[in-house]
Amino acid sequence: MNIIELAKQITPLIAQKLLTTVSVSGNPERIKIAPKVGPNNTIFNVNSGDITIEEDVCFGHNVCILTGTHDIRKKGRARITEFPKTGRDVIVRKGAWLSSNVTILGPCEVGENAVIAAGSLVIGDVKANCVYAGSPAKFIKEIEFDDE
Repeated sequence: MNIIELAKQITPLIAQKLLTTVSVSGNPERIKIAPKVGPNNTIFNVNSGDITIEEDVCFGHNVCILTGTHDIRKKGRARITEFPKTGRDVIVRKGAWLSSNVTILGPCEVGENAVIAAGSLVIGDVKANCVYAGSPAKFIKEIEFDDE
């Protein structure tokens, strides 16, 4: 088998691995994810708080949930090493949908069944049963659910 044939065979496997591998910065024990939630290739940063993901949360690709922060008033090494260890928790409530390329900066709570549009930057709480979009994410509308 030549190198081109090998590349054709392994490329889909590498792509699948990249789309399904979670990355964690900090202690993974600070992340609580309900069973059967598939976070795809989400980046979780738990350096400055805990992350809780409840049941039936839907993840797009390339989502970032970040509790970590740095103090812009610090310089040099201090800016890198001195950061809060707590107080920036993120909670994503049951049934929320985090579309592809969403970034959530803690502290915040994403309400039950909320939808955050692709590419949005969340910097505060998101109300339940509502759509938010933009950078920073803003309220768009309440969701009218089907009566099923």
